[in-house]
Amino acid sequence: MIETATQSPLFTPPLNIFGGLLERIVEQTHLPAWVVVAGGILVASAVILGVISLAAMILIYAERKVAGHIQSRLGPMRVGWHGILQSIADGLKLLVKEDVVPANAHRFLFSFAPALVLVGALVPFAAVPFADIFVVANMDAALFFVLAFAALEVIGVIMAGWASNSKWSLYGGMRLAAQMMSY
Repeated sequence: MIETATQSPLFTPPLNIFGGLLERIVEQTHLPAWVVVAGGILVASAVILGVISLAAMILIYAERKVAGHIQSRLGPMRVGWHGILQSIADGLKLLVKEDVVPANAHRFLFSFAPALVLVGALVPFAAVPFADIFVVANMDAALFFVLAFAALEVIGVIMAGWASNSKWSLYGGMRLAAQMMSY
């Protein structure tokens, strides 16, 4: 039996963030409903990422301006129009920096650990309902989901300390993991 777009559970109110637009796309293009929903989720994610990135850029600019005034620094005050080029220059400098891996380190785990920490910090937001019609993952066990993925941060920190093949880095990772679990 072929389900129509209106009968699909993919278009229930928690996932219908586009107000019927996805249903019309399915009816007009005859694409499978899951393809259209996946595309809609990607578009919504891109919009959210864009808004968050724009807010971060504005807040970083404001913070740099305040710190520049307090410290009487020239870069944030006079580079470009009101110091706007200083943040761009620092961003370009960050992009061309070398990724230094210690000689005896486990290369894959040392490079993978920060990504694991980032996943542990970002994935729990999928269980947070931002509005009645904007819920990425409507689940009954959202608290357990958040706690389970937040534990990835601790694993990533210990992995980074161990992968560096230095006992002092491992001690630091264990100390940070204990602090993360305590607070």
